[in-house]
Amino acid sequence: MKKKAGLVVLAVSILFLIIMVLQKDDEKSTDFINVKKYGAVGDGVKDDTKAIQKALRDGTHKKVFFPKGKYKVSDDLTVKGNTEVYGDHARIFADFGLASVFRIKGDHVHIHDLTVDGKAKALRGITVEAGSSYAHISKSILQNFNQPEEPKKLSRQTVSAVRIEGGTNHTTLDESRIFNVMARNPIEGWDHHVSRGVLISPASKEQSAAKNVTISNSSFSSIGPKDDGDGIVVQGFKEKVNVNILANTFTNIHKRAIKIQSPGAVIKKNIIYNSFRKNNYYTTYYDPKKYDMWAAISVYADHTVIQQNSISGAGDYGRIIDVANASHVKIDSNYIQNGSRANYADSSVVSITSETKRDAANITVSNNTLANGRYGIFAGKNIKGVKVLNNRPINVADYQNKALKETLKES
Repeated sequence: MKKKAGLVVLAVSILFLIIMVLQKDDEKSTDFINVKKYGAVGDGVKDDTKAIQKALRDGTHKKVFFPKGKYKVSDDLTVKGNTEVYGDHARIFADFGLASVFRIKGDHVHIHDLTVDGKAKALRGITVEAGSSYAHISKSILQNFNQPEEPKKLSRQTVSAVRIEGGTNHTTLDESRIFNVMARNPIEGWDHHVSRGVLISPASKEQSAAKNVTISNSSFSSIGPKDDGDGIVVQGFKEKVNVNILANTFTNIHKRAIKIQSPGAVIKKNIIYNSFRKNNYYTTYYDPKKYDMWAAISVYADHTVIQQNSISGAGDYGRIIDVANASHVKIDSNYIQNGSRANYADSSVVSITSETKRDAANITVSNNTLANGRYGIFAGKNIKGVKVLNNRPINVADYQNKALKETLKES
């Protein structure tokens, strides 16, 4: 009996030690780092770069916390894998020409409840670098990005609040606000002003496609100028990206809310509002002043779904949904409208065009409200395989153009 009792005591003791070790490991993994304990001041005057960088270097498997304050930085801040970065009414702002205020470099990084302010001195707010997976940005404000005057190498590059490079996987942006992303200079090699709220594209030719990106429940506003100021752009990949753009709001986007140039996108339940009325002009293109925005959504790649979106506004679009050189596109159950007092005499609500002949485009336009335009649906004469079902045209001169009517008769 005594021997059995001794064994029981020993077993209980070992179990207790195991629990204590596991508890210690858990405490270690959930410890948080206060950047002020690393020397950050957060008064908006002192340069807090080095203190924040040190806190982030020690932040792996920890939470890095920014107390209330204004944190001035003069160099990029790198967040490595398994790190959570968040704040309590904290604003991190650029005081010098930065390529990116934050750089995510690793797996399982979560940035939330922060204001990232470029102060028109940072090219980007957050960059998700190649090789990173499960980067999550939420409940944050990213604002005031532009090409810095110095260093010169940044002064003619594309501006974006968030840049997601190729070779990334499972990146999410949720419940955030992107505001005031502008380009003061034409970009090198193209000579037009280019800005993006979110840019999903490779940083080099060697990078594979970004995969499984979700942008949801966020607001985009004041992105321009009209030359090429877009809310969300996906481009540069031949493989399917699998990007989901869900339940976002777009206002004051100078050229278009969404542009898809790589295959594999779902655009669903977004609200797009054309805020302009004869007050939005090109700076480097010839400007006939015929329309207030080029488009709400442009699709230049295959395998795209546009569903249950609400598109309206004060002004008019050149074409509201713009599909070009694409196939396997579904446009379903959307409310699509030019402004009721706008000049939409030459505007197509849905435009489908191609530079080459397409005998099997596999494009479906169904169950949509198509309001205020020259054509409800316009399709080029060299495109076959368009299905038109159960749409509701309102105040359009022609529901379908002649070429589309002929194509539908043949099918």
